[in-house]
Amino acid sequence: MSEILRRVQTLVLGGDWLASEHGYGEILADDFMATVVVAGIAEGDGRGVCGPAPWSERSDPAAGPGRAPHSRRLGHPCRSAASRRPGDGLQAGSGALGCGPQGAETEMTRKRTKLVQVGKYAAEVEVELIEDDTAWSPYLSPADVTKLDAVRLALRRGDLGAAETYGTVFELVPVKQA
Repeated sequence: MSEILRRVQTLVLGGDWLASEHGYGEILADDFMATVVVAGIAEGDGRGVCGPAPWSERSDPAAGPGRAPHSRRLGHPCRSAASRRPGDGLQAGSGALGCGPQGAETEMTRKRTKLVQVGKYAAEVEVELIEDDTAWSPYLSPADVTKLDAVRLALRRGDLGAAETYGTVFELVPVKQA
């Protein structure tokens, strides 16, 4: 296991991480839940596992402490270990790997409503975006990432009551039948 992965695992296990809003969207585009990816980083050995997307009750972030079904590498599960695009991976240099965004001089938060859509349902969930002067800003806190994943999983299960604990749930209906 590399020294960089050990440092990242220490930060993840200590809760000293933020998810860029863009990075969160990229993980969802690959049909993963961010909390499962984070758990895979914390538990993994860096090799990753190729397999189906981990949408299951065992990976329910609202269920509290638990283990992800498998360690996963970031990005598409069956691609090479390379990142999706230049600049999406971790820097492998010898510089310091600290807590939080590097070089953040000023930090500001603002509330924002995120729309989580799964099938014919959508939920409006309020999150707090953390903005600073770094390139990856804005960020989501671990608590907000967990909240968004819990809503997504509840909508996938059809558990509208659970989803409603985090925000307003809507049923999407076509305006005009084809």
